[in-house]
Amino acid sequence: MSGKHFLQTLLLMLLICVAVPVAAHHSFPAEYDLNKPLFMDGNVTRVELKNPHVEVFVDVTDKQGKTVNWEVELTSATSLVKGGWKSDSFKPGTNVCVEGFPEKSGKLKFGSLSVYLKSTGQIVQTPPGRWAPPGVHYTGKTSCSNRG
Repeated sequence: MSGKHFLQTLLLMLLICVAVPVAAHHSFPAEYDLNKPLFMDGNVTRVELKNPHVEVFVDVTDKQGKTVNWEVELTSATSLVKGGWKSDSFKPGTNVCVEGFPEKSGKLKFGSLSVYLKSTGQIVQTPPGRWAPPGVHYTGKTSCSNRG
């Protein structure tokens, strides 16, 4: 293999190594409907500390009175801890109100901007640009804190 071909092959491999992780991570505005800011009340059923996001599952009563389990996607565990979260912030049964955006596909999945822990009154917000794009952050317009 000539030096030129070796360099081309090396650059191609490097490009693939960089592109695959980037493609694996999704874009917040591509997945969630930014035109429908909502909040929902419910009780935590389980928490999954996954990479790159923490998943909190919340039982919510819909308009027909049926309980449905929503997957609430949060930012990374590291960002949550920096924002004041503790390992015991989300035990099953914890009553929460979540502010964010529903997934565009209609799946019971929600991109969170903030979570209000009703038992303590604590509001933990997602840092702008960390999870949601810059400029999309906790607004208080659908504030869970007013619903305590």
